[in-house]
Amino acid sequence: MNEFLIGIGQIQIANLSVDLCRDKDENAINKLQSVFQRHFEPEIDINHIDVKLWPSELDEVLASSAIPLEDLARTRPPFRQIRSSRKIECIHGRQRLEAAMRTSGPETWWTARLYCIPEGTDPLLLLRPHAERYHFETCRPDGYTYWKIRQYQIEGDTGSENEWTSRLSLHKQKALKRLLDIPELVVQLDRLTKRFPGLRGGLELGNIEKHLASRGREAMERYLKRTFEVWEKITLEEEDIGLATDTQTVENVQLLAPSASRKDRELITKLMRSRVLYPLIHDIDRRRRIESAILDLDVIIPSIKTFHENMKYFSIGSEILKSTILTRLKKGQSLYEAMHQIWHRPNKCYIEYKEEDFREAQLNPDFSWAYQEIFISAMRYSPWLSDHPPRREKGSSTSLAGSKDYYLLKLLRRSRMLGFASKKIDSEIFRLVSLQSQPEDQEIESSDQNEEHMSRRCGRPFMESSKHMVNHLFIPQLLDSSNTDHLTTLFVQRDTLCAFFGRTPQVHRFS
Repeated sequence: MNEFLIGIGQIQIANLSVDLCRDKDENAINKLQSVFQRHFEPEIDINHIDVKLWPSELDEVLASSAIPLEDLARTRPPFRQIRSSRKIECIHGRQRLEAAMRTSGPETWWTARLYCIPEGTDPLLLLRPHAERYHFETCRPDGYTYWKIRQYQIEGDTGSENEWTSRLSLHKQKALKRLLDIPELVVQLDRLTKRFPGLRGGLELGNIEKHLASRGREAMERYLKRTFEVWEKITLEEEDIGLATDTQTVENVQLLAPSASRKDRELITKLMRSRVLYPLIHDIDRRRRIESAILDLDVIIPSIKTFHENMKYFSIGSEILKSTILTRLKKGQSLYEAMHQIWHRPNKCYIEYKEEDFREAQLNPDFSWAYQEIFISAMRYSPWLSDHPPRREKGSSTSLAGSKDYYLLKLLRRSRMLGFASKKIDSEIFRLVSLQSQPEDQEIESSDQNEEHMSRRCGRPFMESSKHMVNHLFIPQLLDSSNTDHLTTLFVQRDTLCAFFGRTPQVHRFS
């Protein structure tokens, strides 16, 4: 690669473009800034950055700087100052330059190695060792490592693939291997990490095996697919806007719900107009269109980070169904497949409007509908049937009154009504019915919670939200929750369930 090196020069930070570099890393920037405040030495070798020039750009730079090419061949300072009418692209060094700009301003002259490469070639491919030399001197996010490994796998570069894989812990290497054996998930993660760089930071390889243990392959794929579709809308389906999706933008908009929260709408407008979101997009009209696209979303904005959080929610329902209704799953069998295997189409289709209020629907019984119904019932009874209790608000009780056996019997009877049949269901119902005493329904006081706080918008529900779910987590009520001007418990539940199961048909069309 040194055959492309033409010399060393100094360039003002304001005249450098970092579009080819990785996202900002505030931890790395802060660390470098503290170093620069003590020792600010842009000329020493360790602080040099690498920049690329096309031959046509090189001619313009030499003319603007009024220096001959041979003057760039100096290997020791003082180096010649380089001027250009256009920005010069760096292939690494974003954190270093950001820290330097915060320390001494954009007019600072920084030392750079200049590489002149053939017109139209890919600088990140041609100068890859230089581009990756200083990547992640603090730590390497799993998502970036995943993206690099997949990039090398697709290119057939086994050596680089193995090198990047070796940078993961053994636990994460094992998780990655299992993940790569599921092509449906790989396709979705490849699309997300390639198209939207800012989403990469949310990937947590250390949690992948827990998610896979839920056997929710179809739900995981659907969530990731929906995430891609939402970000495609945000970026106007334009590739350059997608590639300009940085970590800062993702962290600021994930979990916002513009259709249900006035505060969120105001925040989105403020962040767009202050250029916190999409700082690399400068065209005013495109920025307005991006802002409008975000404000038009009727979902809680997902990301790879929220995927991990919401898998904690899905895993609760999955574990309940596996332990109460299903026997041992076959190797590689998903929860969806196992439930489908024990489902038999009933003569009638019933929809539960509230506890024990079943109404016949004028539609053919459908497995996907029955699967959603029983999963929602499992989540409604999760405070009694799960080993993972709701999160606690300050001052709230640690548990809800009621018998586990009582709620288990209700779940099993409901599963049989929906068409699920197995020896395990029958034997458990017989065992529970034969118990001498059954407690009566106990009314649980609840109110729809204001879920404005970000921690309440994903993951395992809080206790007060769970109380409301016991009384109101039914498909007809979830559908009504879309008409709201503030973020409610049912709006959050509806959004999460739609992300995993897809949108539910409007019940009123069939009842």
